[in-house]
Amino acid sequence: TSQFVFNGTKNSAKTIQDEDPQYLDKKWAIWEEADVSFQGQNIDKAKILLVDDNYQSGISLQYIAMTLQQKGAYQVYGLSM
Repeated sequence: TSQFVFNGTKNSAKTIQDEDPQYLDKKWAIWEEADVSFQGQNIDKAKILLVDDNYQSGISLQYIAMTLQQKGAYQVYGLSM
């Protein structure tokens, strides 16, 4: 959605191998470097459903859910297909 803004650089996580013991930490670091913020409408006490087309580690959903909760979302659910 256009309401999410990358304040940093969002690098690809596709080169990180599942076998890497630092796999989840490296993927999380990519999102932290991207410094994503939510610039949309007031979501205080909102219930939000995130839909992701591909579930691998859950890091993307978790990071975005955390960002929404920090902005006031009451409940955030994730659905992957």
